Amino acid sequence: MAFVKKSKNKYNNYMFTPGNFDACKFLKNRSQMPIANYLFTIIGDYTNLNHTCPYKGEIVIDRFRINMDRIKWIPMPPGDYGILSHFSCNGKEKFYLKIFFSFTD
Repeated sequence: MAFVKKSKNKYNNYMFTPGNFDACKFLKNRSQMPIANYLFTIIGDYTNLNHTCPYKGEIVIDRFRINMDRIKWIPMPPGDYGILSHFSCNGKEKFYLKIFFSFTD
């Protein structure tokens, strides 16, 4: 998972070093991965990722909106950002999530 900010027409890591994690292990015990858990709470209300593995069928993120109260503590100057993540379960990549947004005053 990576949190990126656009600078000079290129997205670069912002605030923390990206890392990999197994989505099934994460969904079993979200508290052991605090950064991933925090980012998950931002999309959690808009997705059907609401139980542990196995997942069958589609994984949906619908009508996503960023709740500004959840991110107001993050030092984010105006600009273009992204949340990028590969999701794997039991060592097999399942999907790639890309969320891009612009933050303004």
